[in-house]
Amino acid sequence: MEAFLTAHNFKNPGSNFIIIAVVMTFLLGIVAVWLYALIRPRLGPGPKAAIVAALILWFGIYLYSGIINGVLFAIPTNALLIGIVWGLVEYIIATIAGAWAYKEA
Repeated sequence: MEAFLTAHNFKNPGSNFIIIAVVMTFLLGIVAVWLYALIRPRLGPGPKAAIVAALILWFGIYLYSGIINGVLFAIPTNALLIGIVWGLVEYIIATIAGAWAYKEA
């Protein structure tokens, strides 16, 4: 990562990046469960609705921005694909976990 940052004249992200990433990821988890709750009446409770919610978020976050940023910053295709597939698995597992914890009011 340091070689990439140096080659593209970017500064080291630092601790502010970590704090922002953790907070934004936590908020994204809330959005994932909220989206699951919105989809649940149509698809029913369970993993199917959670996977659909995860796919919607994954498309809008990982796939779209990953490809745009991958082209913009010339990220190697194999690294880009690994990140996109990793995100898909990560979002599905996290949204299923959030859906499992979700209870109707």
